Amino acid sequence: MWGSIAAQLREARSAIVGWSLAVATAIVGVVWLSVAAARALEPHLPPGAAATVVGLALLAPLLCALVAAQFGNKRHDPPALQGLAGGAQEPQLAAISRAAERLVEKSPLTALAIAALAGLLAVRFPAALTLLIQILQRDGVDEA
Repeated sequence: MWGSIAAQLREARSAIVGWSLAVATAIVGVVWLSVAAARALEPHLPPGAAATVVGLALLAPLLCALVAAQFGNKRHDPPALQGLAGGAQEPQLAAISRAAERLVEKSPLTALAIAALAGLLAVRFPAALTLLIQILQRDGVDEA
């Protein structure tokens, strides 16, 4: 179904080599740009200052990220769903899961849409899961 393990390992090795070459090329490019910028600034700055300015310019994104992390908005964890904590909706989620599994044979896109809708309903409107299950049962999707 997924192919042989050897083929997957070849693909993984190929991806790793490709990404490492891309990163190495980017590093070489940044080094060349740094040297070019330092050479361009040397006539206008005192000796040694051009390299310092280029180094600080390369560190500027890191400094911005650190400041943003320190003073940025703190994200709060969303509150846990009370219905799921009590276990009241687990049978409902199981019924939707069975319906989606049956729909995969007929239409994978419809099953994906129902799974996405069920996830949205479970997070935003837990009481609406019952309505979705009734609609699926009415259409004969969840028949055993």
